[in-house]
Amino acid sequence: MTGWRRGTTAAACVAAYVTMVLGCAPAWGQANTTDALTRALQRVIELQEENRLLTEEIGELRTQVRELEARLEQANRTIDRLVAGQGGGGAAPSSGSGSGTEHRPSTRMIADVPAEPTASPASMFNMLAKRYEEKFSEALDAGNVQPSDVEAWCEERHMTARGTIAWLVSFDKASYIRMPTRRQELYADLTVYDDATLEPIGFEVRVLVPRKLEAQVLTAGDDSYFELRGRFQQRPVFNPGRTEPGPFDVPRFIGPYAEFGYELEMDRLSPSTRSSLPAPADDGPSDDDEPMRPVIVPRTPR
Repeated sequence: MTGWRRGTTAAACVAAYVTMVLGCAPAWGQANTTDALTRALQRVIELQEENRLLTEEIGELRTQVRELEARLEQANRTIDRLVAGQGGGGAAPSSGSGSGTEHRPSTRMIADVPAEPTASPASMFNMLAKRYEEKFSEALDAGNVQPSDVEAWCEERHMTARGTIAWLVSFDKASYIRMPTRRQELYADLTVYDDATLEPIGFEVRVLVPRKLEAQVLTAGDDSYFELRGRFQQRPVFNPGRTEPGPFDVPRFIGPYAEFGYELEMDRLSPSTRSSLPAPADDGPSDDDEPMRPVIVPRTPR
């Protein structure tokens, strides 16, 4: 709506300018009048196009909101089924079709989260939560954490804990989003796995896919795994209006006024030999299915 108002107001101004130019035509001269009129009409066309693009963006954002609301409703139903299954002593049902993650069994175990901060997003989050509690333990006990102190801490943490990565990952729910200041960008849910067991490490994160890697992500199969190489570093976000996790905890809550944030630069994706789900535990691992272990090389802090 804001874009429509801006476009409409600007167009009205240009129309007024055209009227003024026409009124001054006899005194100004025919040639100057024609040039000014041409420029004014061109500006009207540009504003109309800008208005159209903004209207499309609003429509796409509304569609995305509806999709997110549907996913939230489905997640709530899944939680209700899981709680009911645990309460009745029965096995929790698997997620239904259309969840986008049905190729990842709901009974899948979660791998232990490595302590190395750059080993996974969950590792980085755990490290930040621990450092936050160490830094503000007395203020937390007293209930008087100061926003300015947290803001300074967020800036300080951004300068540490960075490194190169080699993760075993998968991508899911890839979709293009039109940004107000950019053209369409591809986003996807990224999950990091333990390369020995293919158990997910912690939680998935929504990431911006570089254009050079879009084709690989879009054409990946349901059980496709990649070795992702790049750089990863912490970047906690200061939020002066947030003092508790909230009902959805998005972004993840580190502590009062601090949210989980990071920078991930994806340089290269290589199809992994681990291209399918592991065999049942009682069968034992296959010698032919041994993966390359990720190598984490921390950078020297600046």
